[in-house]
Amino acid sequence: MVLAYNEEQHLPRLLESIKDLNANIYICDSGSTDKTLEIAEKYGAIVRYNKFETHPKQWDFALKNFDIQTKWTIGLDSDHIVLPELFDLLKNFKCQWDLFQSKELF
Repeated sequence: MVLAYNEEQHLPRLLESIKDLNANIYICDSGSTDKTLEIAEKYGAIVRYNKFETHPKQWDFALKNFDIQTKWTIGLDSDHIVLPELFDLLKNFKCQWDLFQSKELF
């Protein structure tokens, strides 16, 4: 999941770094007037518009308004890239829910 506003300069690098994850890409856009939406469409991203107020409100909108079918999401900013090490972890991610319920984690 990505928050975006006029990110044509950065968004292609991010989307290129995650395209082979074969996962849905959700972009919550704040009304971009550059080529951000065109770029998102090229990569098959699912885009929703929400007027920007604050980052927490954008994340809240995004989490509530996309049809997310997984238990886990990763939030990325448009100027991030996913390096190979993280890509491999995400590609091979298997939730071990019992590990997260362990009291030793907290």
